[in-house]
Amino acid sequence: MTLQARIDPAIAPLAGGIVAAFAAGAAGPLRAGAQIPSSYATFTLELGEGGTLLITTPDFSSPESYRNATTDDLTAALWTHAAQTTMVRQAELEPQRTRAGATIAIQRAAMEALVMGTPVLCLMERIPSADGEERLADGTVRSGWFITSPVAQTGEERAILNIDAGELQACDPIFAPYYALPDHVLLEFAGGRLAAGHLLDPVLFDEAASQSTAMTMGDLLGSGTVSRPLFTDA
Repeated sequence: MTLQARIDPAIAPLAGGIVAAFAAGAAGPLRAGAQIPSSYATFTLELGEGGTLLITTPDFSSPESYRNATTDDLTAALWTHAAQTTMVRQAELEPQRTRAGATIAIQRAAMEALVMGTPVLCLMERIPSADGEERLADGTVRSGWFITSPVAQTGEERAILNIDAGELQACDPIFAPYYALPDHVLLEFAGGRLAAGHLLDPVLFDEAASQSTAMTMGDLLGSGTVSRPLFTDA
């Protein structure tokens, strides 16, 4: 039985482990439908031409493709996993993996800016879910990530949309490399790139916020007392 997949030659070695896992029987017999879930995307065997088995993932090339199609080009899935591992290492934190099917909460204004390709200021914060609130009503796992933007002024613009992490990556990959950072991380994006990262101390942050109600988020982060900077050597 022949296994087949495509990948950018620059990261071809990353595919070796997936191919070897299927060949070693990690997903059971080699047949269409067999799956190996990674910490981000799931790899699935699909029947190709001439009895070849294609190793596929969700198609991250567009939101519509992510929702409705798969691809045997593993580049996006493996690149994202590698980028997430790199960001966790650079931040010197323990990973808290986010599956592609987990939901990310994002303000409508921020989502519309991504769709339109308009860079706006964004804050991306991972907030622990309260007990019993780890899933949406339909059973989808909450990642804990919330993305907001100061451009949101009206109630409609501030409305929260729940988007699969993978679909958000398919819309714009700017946030995907940071999905595996843990709770209490807050990231600032400006001009289409990461501008700053912080690991909040939730107790000190809440105390400072309650004692200094006139301080903005920028003031609190700039005080150096409620968080430590991330990626200072990146």
